[in-house]
Amino acid sequence: MSRVAARCPDCQSVFFVSAAQGKVANNLVRCGRCGHLFSVLENLSDSLPEPEPVEVGSPPESEIELELKTESDAGEIDDQTSVAALSVLAEVNDLPDDTSTRAFDLSNLSTGLSEDFDLETAAAQNPGFGRRLSLGLLIIFLSLVVLAGQFVFFNLPQLSQKIAYRSWLQTFCDVLPCELTAYSQPQLIRVEHLQVRAHPDVASSLMVELVLTNTASLEQAYPPLILRFDDLDGKPVAARRLLAEEYLPHSLRGIRMMPIDKSVSIKLAILDPGEQALSYSVSVGQ
Repeated sequence: MSRVAARCPDCQSVFFVSAAQGKVANNLVRCGRCGHLFSVLENLSDSLPEPEPVEVGSPPESEIELELKTESDAGEIDDQTSVAALSVLAEVNDLPDDTSTRAFDLSNLSTGLSEDFDLETAAAQNPGFGRRLSLGLLIIFLSLVVLAGQFVFFNLPQLSQKIAYRSWLQTFCDVLPCELTAYSQPQLIRVEHLQVRAHPDVASSLMVELVLTNTASLEQAYPPLILRFDDLDGKPVAARRLLAEEYLPHSLRGIRMMPIDKSVSIKLAILDPGEQALSYSVSVGQ
């Protein structure tokens, strides 16, 4: 009978397998020592099985194993190996035809995640948590609104001079009891056509004439005017600060705001500062 020596890749045991046995089992055998199933063709061995001493009178083992004999018992090796191999082949034949088939069926797997996982959040499990969270966020929002309102209220005079803020500051003051400070940019008021001459009707008095023009993009309050007289060396001889109600004509006394890009003529009488006052000037005060 044609036979080959095969080595178990797991325990390295060597035993003989006949060609007929390998053909029946599709070249798959199970090691009689460790029970490992392997392919004969992939694990051929050039060495012969190592002999093992045979105990006389020992009871037969419950499991059939491949017995390795000495060279003197070579005649018995064929029969015993054939018996062991046939038992191995019988076990192999009981295996499924497709050894690569997995031991589980995907159809038996459950896809019901609700049975294995709890997807509810802590807020969903505790309705009171959501209410407390909403209340806390509302309190934080109201606190920020109050802080912003206090900042605007106490800085209203400075903020009101910003053109970009005045529109919504006006809305702010419409809601709260506050008054928006009048827009004032004195550097944008131009003084033109200044003349100082003797008063035609009042002795020891001077007539001052000038024109004010508001060049800002918004109406602004009439500014104070500073009238100054200097001597020949440029030293001040006399100066006077005039408020709007002092220099405006009677027709404009009730009007607080200067129109945009419109000239306003001013005429006023003052006492003559004396002969030392050789030069004069008018500037816009803050």
